[in-house]
Amino acid sequence: MAWIGRCFVSLVVLVFFSSPVLATAEANERTAVSAFTIATIDGKQVQLSDYKGKVVVISFWATWCVPCAQELDLLQTYYDKYRDQGLVILALSIDGPETFSQIRTFVDRKGWTMPILLDPEGSVAAVLNPRSSTPFSLYIDRNGLLDHAHTGFTSGDAPMIEARIQKLLGEKGSTNRVVAGGSVQTTNRSAVEWHVDNKNVQDDDDDYGLALDRIDVVGSFGDWTTSLRAEAWRFYSPPNDQYEDAMRFERVTLQHQRGPWRVMLGDHFRQLGRGIAFSLRKVDELGLDVSLFGPAVTYATDLQTINLFGGRTNPANMDAISQKWVEDTHDKIFGGSYEVRPVAGVSVQTFGLLMLPQEQALAGLAQKDDRWMTGGASVQFKAGPLSLYLEGDMQKRRVADQDSEGLAGYGVLDLSLGNTIVLFEGLYLDKWELLGSTNSALNSPFNYSQPPTLERIDQEVLENRDVMGGRIRLEQSMLDRNLVLHINTMVRVNNPDAPEPLHQKHVYAGFEYWFQERMSHLSSSAGYRDENGCDGTNPLDCGDTHDIKSMVHFDVDYLQKLTPTMFLHLVTMNEFRTLESHDYIRGSTFVGLEWTKVGALTFEFGYDTQNESGDVANYFFAGILSAEVWQDGLFRLTAGTQRGGLKCIAGICRVFPGFAGVRGELISRF
Repeated sequence: MAWIGRCFVSLVVLVFFSSPVLATAEANERTAVSAFTIATIDGKQVQLSDYKGKVVVISFWATWCVPCAQELDLLQTYYDKYRDQGLVILALSIDGPETFSQIRTFVDRKGWTMPILLDPEGSVAAVLNPRSSTPFSLYIDRNGLLDHAHTGFTSGDAPMIEARIQKLLGEKGSTNRVVAGGSVQTTNRSAVEWHVDNKNVQDDDDDYGLALDRIDVVGSFGDWTTSLRAEAWRFYSPPNDQYEDAMRFERVTLQHQRGPWRVMLGDHFRQLGRGIAFSLRKVDELGLDVSLFGPAVTYATDLQTINLFGGRTNPANMDAISQKWVEDTHDKIFGGSYEVRPVAGVSVQTFGLLMLPQEQALAGLAQKDDRWMTGGASVQFKAGPLSLYLEGDMQKRRVADQDSEGLAGYGVLDLSLGNTIVLFEGLYLDKWELLGSTNSALNSPFNYSQPPTLERIDQEVLENRDVMGGRIRLEQSMLDRNLVLHINTMVRVNNPDAPEPLHQKHVYAGFEYWFQERMSHLSSSAGYRDENGCDGTNPLDCGDTHDIKSMVHFDVDYLQKLTPTMFLHLVTMNEFRTLESHDYIRGSTFVGLEWTKVGALTFEFGYDTQNESGDVANYFFAGILSAEVWQDGLFRLTAGTQRGGLKCIAGICRVFPGFAGVRGELISRF
C-alpha cells in the first residue's frame, strides 16, 4: 500500500508543475527561490524572506572542502565591501556528524563574519542543491529571484563573481523579468558508462554498461514548494540479477511554509542531536541515500523550535556505489524534538524516537514486537571565546523477545583565543546502535544512527558501538590568517569492558598557507595511527596485548596560479600501512590544469599493494576532463582505472569497487 501514498503526492506535484501560472514563464525569466527556515551557528532562526530587498548569495560548503574555504574567503571580502549596499552572504554548511564539531573552530579561524547557516541533515540542500555539490552558489536578486547558480570554484572566478554581485546591486529594485506567481527549477544528470575488468578478484562488477538519467525538479509558488525526482536507468550485459533496470519517481515532497510554521508531506531528511540518536541525511559519505516518507511539522522562532515527524524509510533503489538494486523497506519511524533558547547563547534541546522495523529478528517464530526507543537531551552554551556542547542519550530496544539498553554521551568544547583555537571532543557509546531492515545491496542492516567518531573523515573506523575516547586539536594562525598550523591527538578505546580492549591512537599535524593574494594555496599534513589489543576476530588470541595495525600518512594539496585564468593543481594522499601479516602502501595523486570558465584536465595515479597476486591490480591510471559547456552546464569524461577500497564512517564500512572503463556525465540546470 505504500506506493499509493507516493503516487498520490506525485500526482499533486505533477499538477503543480503543469499549472498555467508556471507554464507562462519564459526561459530568460528569473525564477523564485524556494522558501526555507534554518538555524544559524548561534541558534537564531532565519528565513530567506528575511533578506527581501537585498542581494543574497547562498554558498553551500563543508569544512573538508578546500575550494569552498577559498570561495568563502573571497565572499567575505565582498561582504565587507558591499554590505552597506545591500549584499548578504549566507554560508550554508552541509557538514554531518563526522565533521560538525569543526564548524565553529573553522569559522573562528577564518574570521568570517557573514551569517553561517547549519544544514546537518541536508533538508535545505535537498531542495536548493539536489546534487549536494560543494562548492555550489546561488545568486539571488533583491526580489528573491534566482539570477544564477554556479558549481565549483577556482581563484580565477573572482572577477566574474564580483561583476555578478555588482550587477545585482546596481538593479536597485524590481526587474522586468520577475516571474508572475511561481517558477520551476530543474537539475538534470545524464550519464553513460562502460565497465571492464577492474581486477579486484570479483566477477560481479565487470564488463557491463549503464545509461542513466536523473531529473530533480523543484517548483515554488508563494508559500508552497514541491519537489520531485524522476529517474530511469538501463544496464547492458549486467553481471547478475542484482543490477535491475528501472524507471521511477523518487524524493517526492510537498511543503507549505507560513510564518514560523512549516508543514511537509513526502520524502524528507531528519537528524536528532549530533546524529547519535537518529540520522537520515541528504549528504552521505558512504553513498547511502535513505529518506523518511511521511508528514513532518516544524514550528520555529528565535525562542523555540518544535519538530514532529513520522513515516517509513524510503531508500533510493539504486545503490550509489555498487549500482546494485536496493529493495524498498518499510521501517516505521516516529519522532520529535523541542529546543528552547531562553537567553542569547544558550539552547536546550530534548528529543525522542520510536522505530518499528519491518523485518523481525524472529519472524514467524515470535510475536512481531521488535522496537527501538531512543531519547536524549543536549545543551549548547556560547559566551565570548567559549563554546560548549553536551549531549546525553538513552536507548531501550526489544529484539527477538530480548530487552537491552544503550547509553551515549558526547561533548565538544571550543576556545577561540585570538589567533589560537583549541578544540576538545569526547565520546562515550555503550552498546549503541539503531539497526533497521536489510539493505539488499550490502546484505546488512540499514544503520539509522551516525555518531561522531573523533577521527578524520577519511579514516577507517570499523566499530562505533562500544567506544570511549577523546581528542584535542590546536590551531595557530599567523601572517594575517594566511598561515595556519595545526596538531591533533586522538585516543579511542573500543569495547572498554572487554578483557583486552582495542586501543586506537592517532596523532597528526600540518599547515595551510595562502599566497599570491590568496590566489594560490599549499597545505600538507602527516601523522601516525596505531591500533593494538584484541581485534575480536579470535577470542582465543587475546591473552596478550599485541599490535594489530599501524599507519603513517602524508597528504599535500597545492594550487598554483599560472595566469589570471589558469591554475596548476596537485593533490596527493599516501598511506604506509603495517599489519600483523605484512606491510603495504596505498594512495592517489591528482595533477591537473584548471581554466576559469573553461574546465579542467586532470591525470590520476593510484596504487594499492595490499594484495600483490597476479589477478589483482596494484596501479591505476585515469584521465578526467571537465568542461563548462554552457552557463549552467558541466560535462565530465573519465577514462582509465581508479582505485577502490574499504571506507568506514561511524562504524559502517563498505568496499568501494575500483573503476575500470569509461564514464561520460552531463549535468545541467535550468
